[in-house]
Amino acid sequence: MQIIEERDELQQLFDLQWKADRRAVKLWQAAHPGNDLVWPDHTNMVVWLMEQYDAHAQRTLRDALQKIADTDQYPDHEDTAAELREIARGALTAFTSTERTDTKK
Repeated sequence: MQIIEERDELQQLFDLQWKADRRAVKLWQAAHPGNDLVWPDHTNMVVWLMEQYDAHAQRTLRDALQKIADTDQYPDHEDTAAELREIARGALTAFTSTERTDTKK
């Protein structure tokens, strides 16, 4: 019985990885028109996916910081709002300088 349980567990892990890989390949193919029949090298695909994730995370954080920096929605807590805006503006400045450095690479 233990061997059957181990087999089932391995099959479950294989199926999970296979489905994740297929989703990743489809994302890669969608971003690379004309490569519908191409499966990217696994390592290159993982690097590409991580770059996509990082870019998305940076955009999301930058957008959130921009909303905070631009907000005047806390009239009852102006000290807190001013402090949040200052923190957000500092972070946005850091993002902007990081983005300029990244584009020079």
